[in-house]
Amino acid sequence: MPRSIIRIVPFLIAVFLTLAVCLVDASEEKCVMACTNWSRVIEHCRWEYLNRFRNNQHDYTYNNEFVGCLCRGETAAGGIGNKTISASAGVCLNCRTTPGLVRKDLIVQFLLLL
Repeated sequence: MPRSIIRIVPFLIAVFLTLAVCLVDASEEKCVMACTNWSRVIEHCRWEYLNRFRNNQHDYTYNNEFVGCLCRGETAAGGIGNKTISASAGVCLNCRTTPGLVRKDLIVQFLLLL
């Protein structure tokens, strides 16, 4: 084997490993951002509807408003929109680093919307 190839192989391996680490970091960052979006929305909607008005929880209008809050992706700072919250919830649900309790919460909320 020529010496030039022997010198290039370690360089190529290093480049490959660097790219692999960057891709893992990018996907983890995407997961964190998606789960953060979901957390901000669920915190806001639960505060607005579940925690503040416990006596109205059997009212269909009230329940529809709660689900609407989730679907609109409302946060304390304003809405992030249905497309963003739907995508964020899907990404967060499928991340391997998402804690079991968060995953369970996402599944329950998705079933609520069906």
